Amino acid sequence: MDRGGDQKNERTRLGVDFGMSNTVLAITKEAGYEARTIGLNGFSAEFPARTNEGKIFYVPSLVHYTEDRGVLVGEEVVRNRCENHPATARWMRKYLSEKSMVRIPAGGDRRTGYCEAATDFLSRVLSHAATDCDEWTGIVFSLPSGAPADYPEWLGRVARMAGRGSCSFVSEYRAAIAGYGVSVENGEVVIVVRMDGTDLAGAAVTPAHEGTGAEDGGMRTLAGSGEPAGCAVVDGWIVRDLLRQQRLSGTDPRVIRMYPDLLREAKRVRELVPVMDGVPFELTDPVSGYAFRARVGQADLRRILHDQGLAAAMDRVFDRIQSSLRISGHEEMPVVAVVMIGEGCAMPAVQEIAKRRFPTVSIYCDRPLEAVARGAALYCSPSRTPDRIRNNYMLRYWDPESREHRYRFLVRSGTRYPSAGQVARIIISAAYDGQAYLGIPLCESSGSPGDPSEGIELVSDAGGRMRLASPAPAPGGSREPVLVNGKDLTLLEATPPAKKGEPRFECTFTLDADRNLCITARDLMTGTMVKTNEPVHRLT
Repeated sequence: MDRGGDQKNERTRLGVDFGMSNTVLAITKEAGYEARTIGLNGFSAEFPARTNEGKIFYVPSLVHYTEDRGVLVGEEVVRNRCENHPATARWMRKYLSEKSMVRIPAGGDRRTGYCEAATDFLSRVLSHAATDCDEWTGIVFSLPSGAPADYPEWLGRVARMAGRGSCSFVSEYRAAIAGYGVSVENGEVVIVVRMDGTDLAGAAVTPAHEGTGAEDGGMRTLAGSGEPAGCAVVDGWIVRDLLRQQRLSGTDPRVIRMYPDLLREAKRVRELVPVMDGVPFELTDPVSGYAFRARVGQADLRRILHDQGLAAAMDRVFDRIQSSLRISGHEEMPVVAVVMIGEGCAMPAVQEIAKRRFPTVSIYCDRPLEAVARGAALYCSPSRTPDRIRNNYMLRYWDPESREHRYRFLVRSGTRYPSAGQVARIIISAAYDGQAYLGIPLCESSGSPGDPSEGIELVSDAGGRMRLASPAPAPGGSREPVLVNGKDLTLLEATPPAKKGEPRFECTFTLDADRNLCITARDLMTGTMVKTNEPVHRLT
């Protein structure tokens, strides 16, 4: 195993790490062998770090909705001291992955969910990046472990909102390994330690075998574990230690009044301690005039973390990982590196715990905040020869005679991408008078393809589902076709509304270089193009 560069790619790429607490953007440098973080004017903050590789910028993963329905993003939220406001969305990646149904105030009487809040945040960040730094031509998103299946589709929608038609993905673990320049061989294990705003987590990963892990950069997770001991918890520990020293209780009116500001100051101290010993903690209650004052050094932070049991928590994470490796028969695979990511891993005390646990293993911890974004920017998708689609994709329609769903192929297993021309053409008619929206329900199926579909005519029923003007047999396959774009159904808007049975839209489909099925739709009544090469879904 060695530490080397990544492969060259002629395109300049923007790596995006939409993190739990912070979002980091990195762009490849001249030859594509190095990457640097970029700052966005007004949105970004600078992370204090000892490094000879330039400044490290990040955007706090925060979005705040004002009463007049304005939107504040990133450092704008911090400057306005709105981090803990009820109308501020934080920990968005966590709640997005958990599909939280919680809704927050969004100005006036409006409320919004975490998916919408995350979309508002990330689309503005990417649009700002395109304005501030227009030299990049492609986006590579890091995908967190355990992200839901529709997470990449959501990222793709956000990229399109920011004016970027297609994007690529790499797993967070693979990106972290690439960001540190670590090369790992088959049969070797890398332990990835992540400490972000909410959690302390670890995972044992290894290169995947041929034909697996295509979407996560060829890495396979062998074991994982976590503890609820993230940076927000550490900030609370720092505040409690200060209160203990000043003999104040948590019920003191001064403490209650100043607690959000105390946490904000604790975060600042935690970030500065690794680069300057003896950081002043200074805060004054404007009502009583009481001054919260202390000086926190590396020894103080180390003591706080030890007293609160962080070392024991990390040991529990490592113990569970090693136990899982034994149970699954992977304990003989050598651990060749420990890679540390997340703002919490910038603390020397956290790094020391990992070094104590793995004394003979290389520990990579000098770029914890930016490693994932750097690795995403440097990541080059492995080439396939030839580039072919693995599964079958078809439109689902309702056959009123048999009273069951049937399917028509658009793309067959083995189809090359990008396509030289259109892969399918359909004519869509309305199912009833006054229909304003006609849908494109795309399904996926593995197995052998059925008969060709050429010049088919479909009609859309009241629910936006397709049906053929004349029935056609369903395709063969090893499993039932699954609707893949139900949560992001492509809709064609008919203006004026369509009449029943009247051919309304001519649709052609193509495949781009990123495996996106793209639609071009022309309104047959008005002659206008309502969609031009718009991605419908990323195929596999």
